Amino acid sequence: MKVVIEAFDKETELLVLEVEIKSSHVEAVAQVLGLSDDDLQFLLGGAGGFDVSTDQAKAIEQIISEKFFSPRYDYQLGTS
Repeated sequence: MKVVIEAFDKETELLVLEVEIKSSHVEAVAQVLGLSDDDLQFLLGGAGGFDVSTDQAKAIEQIISEKFFSPRYDYQLGTS
């Protein structure tokens, strides 16, 4: 199971982009989101996702060295 940032179009609410988070970056991303160990286990179990704010998305870009942010989208951390 992969941890991903999912981008949803704000108008249509359709999934438009998925960015994989390498396993070596999952802990740092979890810290940016303020996830507890239980939250992280919930996520890794594939049971749900967590909303990502604009500031958090930009911080995650720095961690993973990949640009994905657009103000046209809402973001969630999830699994696929």
